[in-house]
Amino acid sequence: MSDMPAKETYLYGQLFALAKEQDDALDALAARKLGMWGRARLQARTKRMQKVAFEIMVAKVKGGLNMDQVADAFRADIESCARTWPNLTDGQLSYVRGIARMI
Repeated sequence: MSDMPAKETYLYGQLFALAKEQDDALDALAARKLGMWGRARLQARTKRMQKVAFEIMVAKVKGGLNMDQVADAFRADIESCARTWPNLTDGQLSYVRGIARMI
């Protein structure tokens, strides 16, 4: 993780922040405390998370990786973030790992 460019670190931080918001919103939805606007944001937030993941992939390709290496590097970065950022929740990690599986 220490050799990750600043832009990628920022994008991973943004991705995990969106995952936290999504996890909190789904908890509120399950508790029937999520309003109409909160429910509408669920889909928009998912699309934003996919867009951020795509931006990370583009940064990795510009960094010299080919498309076969990008998915492995993305998964390795997620695990590195999980080790170095102690306040990540299981919910955040599961959302981001789910996105990584789609790559």
